[in-house]
Amino acid sequence: MPRFAFDSIQRVAPLSNGKKPNPGDFIPVRCRDISRGGFSFYLDERPDFTQLVALVSNDQKCIYLTAQVVYVHELDNHEKGRFLIGCRFLGRAHS
Repeated sequence: MPRFAFDSIQRVAPLSNGKKPNPGDFIPVRCRDISRGGFSFYLDERPDFTQLVALVSNDQKCIYLTAQVVYVHELDNHEKGRFLIGCRFLGRAHS
């Protein structure tokens, strides 16, 4: 599945026990790439969650997607963040 550069700021929130996150739970993250199957983004801290809701938006629309963390790589260069988080999309979340 082809991946595309996706250098943009999007918002993510941890998903805990399938409970919908509150608007205040979302944090901005810098994304690295995206595909039909998932996306990756940078964080300054190792995530303490395994599932999340991503609010992905552009000029025309925004969608909420649930995702599973599939890898966490610690980076040598901390310019964009200390960790690169790779996620697999699970489906649309109800907004």
